[in-house]
Amino acid sequence: MPLELGPISVVGRIIDFSIPGTSRESMVPDYMHDILGLLIRALENVTQWIFDNAYRFDMQHKDNIAAIDFEIDQEIKGAGGLNMPMDVSTSSKIITREKNILVTLYMAKENEADRKVKASKGSGDGSDVQASKRPSAGSFTQAGKMRVIVNTPKLLDWAQRYEFARLSEVYSETARRLKEKQQKLALIEVAKATNLRDAKEQARHKQYPSVPPGVSLDENLEFAKSQKTYFSIKVRGFLLSWFYTQVRNKGEWDYKKGQPQYESFGNFNYGAVGTAAGISETVLLRAAGAAQSLAGTSQAEFDKWWSEAPYGDDPVDQVWIKAGIDYAKLKGY
Repeated sequence: MPLELGPISVVGRIIDFSIPGTSRESMVPDYMHDILGLLIRALENVTQWIFDNAYRFDMQHKDNIAAIDFEIDQEIKGAGGLNMPMDVSTSSKIITREKNILVTLYMAKENEADRKVKASKGSGDGSDVQASKRPSAGSFTQAGKMRVIVNTPKLLDWAQRYEFARLSEVYSETARRLKEKQQKLALIEVAKATNLRDAKEQARHKQYPSVPPGVSLDENLEFAKSQKTYFSIKVRGFLLSWFYTQVRNKGEWDYKKGQPQYESFGNFNYGAVGTAAGISETVLLRAAGAAQSLAGTSQAEFDKWWSEAPYGDDPVDQVWIKAGIDYAKLKGY
């Protein structure tokens, strides 16, 4: 949250200008002909006070602006978000949660900016305080026949409203950056929706993903089938363990490693070889409760394996997994 300083509290009295906390401060010269000199000194001191306060607020404003990205990072993470680069490969659930957090924070900052703008107009004359402009000392100083009067409450009110004007800029800039992040995620959601539509259309027409160089889907299918036979003779429950080592992150069949353009094929291969290995469609598509049907594999182990495996976290992944399953069945596996 941006740091608020508050105007300098000046105590004590000086003949030409003081802010003792009273509503008005009168300065009475010893002689009538000194009134002009007294006015000049009062104007000089008021001018310096305005400069000192504005300078403090301006310097703090720079610090607040410089800290915006750090503050945003802390608030997003504090709300359960990630504040990390995301793209179409990021889980839809993660993107939706992140976007909702950004919208909530954005609205809060916008509301706070509005409150600061209203506060900068004050309860006095209601005039706007522009952070880029400073008032003249004459706005707060008045010379009479016998005295010079400095309107200290009005001066303090200006200082407070000046800071509010500066703070409103910080909150507005914070809101702008949050909105920019939210808009980027919205564009990713649009791209993901387009990718999903295209994937469904391609799968429907059996336009399968490109195969990475040096990879043979048929060989993968035969190898998976041989493991099905092997584990049916040994311990059936270990089949899932073998399959996991093949498809996990950086595993032999993790085709997206270093080659994100082959991610769709990786999901297609996952569904196809899983089917060839005798793993049910329900398990491959990560249906709830599927693990209990696998002898020798606990629910905890299953959850850990599948939560770390790079498959099925996105609707597009599901399309290609299902397409791979259908392909293997079509081939007789």
